[in-house]
Amino acid sequence: MIDARDFLRKHGAAASDAAPSSSAVGKPDDERQRCYAAAVKSLDAAGANENGLRRRLRRKAYSVQAIDDAVNRLTRLGFLNDEEYAESLCRRCVRRRMGEQGFLRQCRAKGVDPATARRIAAEASDQGLFERSAEAFATDLASKTAADDAQARRRRLSSAIRAKGQDWVLVRKYLDF
Repeated sequence: MIDARDFLRKHGAAASDAAPSSSAVGKPDDERQRCYAAAVKSLDAAGANENGLRRRLRRKAYSVQAIDDAVNRLTRLGFLNDEEYAESLCRRCVRRRMGEQGFLRQCRAKGVDPATARRIAAEASDQGLFERSAEAFATDLASKTAADDAQARRRRLSSAIRAKGQDWVLVRKYLDF
């Protein structure tokens, strides 16, 4: 994570620009600085992709021009990269035992470009990440449901597969029932 105050000092906005002042309201340059500071703080709090950052800044009522300026500046400086964000999200989803559909669902929720999400999912699938995730998922679930009767195990499995966006065919290869 980057520290917002250090970043703002190094890259052109004073820390005091983060909070709008009553005298600054209405001036386009001041709004752009406040928007940029808010964007940096948003990145500091939780990494972001371009669409997600734009959404958060729109909720804060910044103008389209101010948002465009902030996003372009952060992209140019290398702090906003949708491809890296999607790759990071994919790694997190695999660690959480999610499947390809679960990853794509997370990408939609976070505002990742669908083409980028599909490309990252295809790469992860080619590398066998979702297969390993399905194996770990099945192993974990089998140990958790070992004491349950067959019908309860199937019910829990079906529910968990949907929740994690796993592929039934992949998971079934690793189950013993």
